[in-house]
Amino acid sequence: RVDLMLVPTALSYPPLFGEEGEGGAATGGTEAFANDVMTVPASLAGLPAISVPVRVPPSPHGSRSSSSSPGNADGGGGGRTATAAAASAMVGLQLFGPQLSEETVLRAAAVLEETS
Repeated sequence: RVDLMLVPTALSYPPLFGEEGEGGAATGGTEAFANDVMTVPASLAGLPAISVPVRVPPSPHGSRSSSSSPGNADGGGGGRTATAAAASAMVGLQLFGPQLSEETVLRAAAVLEETS
C-alpha cells in the first residue's frame, strides 16, 4: 500500500518556445494523445490527481531535446545551443493517491510546488 504516487505527466519534455514537432503546434492528434498517456490511469480509476510544474536541473551529459524522455540519463542530443543546454527545464509531475484522498494530494502538491 502507498499513500501517494509521483509519475511524469508526459513522456517527453515540452518543446522550446517556437519549436515545432513533438508536443509543438504542428503535432498531430495521435502524437499529442500518446504524450498524454501517463494521465489516463488515474482518470480511468477515478483517483484524485494533479500535475505540478517542477524545474529540472540541466543534464551534465548534454542538451535535451523535446523528443528525449525526461528520465533519459544522457539528456538526449537534439543539437541544442549551449545556452539552451544550460537552462533548466520545466516538466510536469503528476501526483495521485487513492480514492477520497483529495486533501492529501493537494497538500503534497503544494509542498512539491514550493520546494521546486
